[in-house]
Amino acid sequence: MKRFLVLLLISIVLVSCSQTEATNKEVSVIAQEYETAIKGLEKEQAKVIHVRDGDTIDVITKDKKKQAIRMLLLDTPESVKKGVPVMPYGKESSAFTKRLLEDKDVTIVYDKGQRKDNYNRLLAYVFINGECAEAKIIRNGYGIVAYVHEPNTTLLSLLQKEQEQAKKEKLNVWSKDGYVTSKGYNTN
Repeated sequence: MKRFLVLLLISIVLVSCSQTEATNKEVSVIAQEYETAIKGLEKEQAKVIHVRDGDTIDVITKDKKKQAIRMLLLDTPESVKKGVPVMPYGKESSAFTKRLLEDKDVTIVYDKGQRKDNYNRLLAYVFINGECAEAKIIRNGYGIVAYVHEPNTTLLSLLQKEQEQAKKEKLNVWSKDGYVTSKGYNTN
């Protein structure tokens, strides 16, 4: 009996180690796909000083400039917009982005197109420890691919893959039938 328990314990440890290793390899391959895609794009180091909501952050750049960043190709449910009620998953999306980015050092990556939006926010991808923040938010179902404007579409196909997986697993915004439409969020 004792021998059986020891063998069982060893088997459990080996299985859990191999699953972790596979997961780490998978993450590494995905991170490499993003790194390859953004090769040649302009990058800037910054520190996140505030998360406004699920898709907008404030940073301080290396040259001490405070900048608002609107993350490219991402829309999250509203949680703080004046005159707009808090949308389903708005608070959760903001909280996820806050846990992911607040007080963290990040790399801001500018795509080939327009650098600022109508609110004078910088339009950029945000990377933390080599991983794309937009991808993590979308993959966990806290946001959707949106605001697709050429040529700011370098990561579009990769982010669409993340979205398909979140949709398939019915994560967060995808768990509520009819909430996400081809035009964005259904607030009716």
